[in-house]
Amino acid sequence: MHSLQEADQVSYDLKYALRLCSECDHKRACIHIYTTMGLYDEAVDLALQVSTTHGDYLVNVVVVAV
Repeated sequence: MHSLQEADQVSYDLKYALRLCSECDHKRACIHIYTTMGLYDEAVDLALQVSTTHGDYLVNVVVVAV
């Protein structure tokens, strides 16, 4: 992930994209969508399932953003 986007800056339906990514087990994409939607708890939980390094990075990004 390079930066956090605002939900109104994307040109796709976030809920639909999240559902598709979840169904296809694209966890990193789900993490990105969660952060875009402002669902930081869900993003961190999933990131920690993917890898502790990714989760630690995301925690730091979210703390700075909030």
